[in-house]
Amino acid sequence: MDINYQPTPLILEAQEINTKVNALAPTLLKLSKTVNHASSNQAEVQTFTHQNGKKYLIAVNTDVENTSTVTILIDKSWLANSENATDIYTDEDFTIVTENENFLKITLPIEAADGRVILLEDDSYQTSIATSKTIYAPTEKVTVSYSGMEGNAKGDWLAIFPKNASSEYSNIADIENNNGWLFTGGSISGEIIFTSLNLANLPEGDYEVRAFFNDSYSLEATYTFSIVAE
Repeated sequence: MDINYQPTPLILEAQEINTKVNALAPTLLKLSKTVNHASSNQAEVQTFTHQNGKKYLIAVNTDVENTSTVTILIDKSWLANSENATDIYTDEDFTIVTENENFLKITLPIEAADGRVILLEDDSYQTSIATSKTIYAPTEKVTVSYSGMEGNAKGDWLAIFPKNASSEYSNIADIENNNGWLFTGGSISGEIIFTSLNLANLPEGDYEVRAFFNDSYSLEATYTFSIVAE
């Protein structure tokens, strides 16, 4: 604080860094360094694999004074099917292009002395979910199997929505009783039963179970089922 008890620029910068670290930590703690499959002449870069199999790149601008537009080459033998990438902190999207028969290329603006954690969207990897049945009677319980979740203990979740409803909290089935959604408990894959959800309280018709990561409403996977009276 300064003499007027106002935050100094240094404190504000430290608060910003703390916010970023807290946001990235659930993902960073689940990354394992690979043999490096990326290179750049303008930044320090390293490739990683998440516990769930997804591929990431961390790039750090070593210029402490200037923002740099960084070009990174990625070995196609490691990442063969990717065309898109996402900064997991800012949600900015970037395009991956083919440089030559051996390498892909991505270009990122990175602020001075800053870095980016980039999810490389590999077409060979998918999050998937499915219910144990496609038609449930009102007396039954919905069982969902899932795989390819991120593994966030209090952030990855599944929810049931009417089929054509948008992915908003107010549209979750039986939200009045808070029974239409569940955390996956940090598991990458597994099975979960909506034991508290009474299907008899829901209108008959088509529904979707949807998967989300890290307390977000960004849809990762969906599966359709129906409730039909016997």
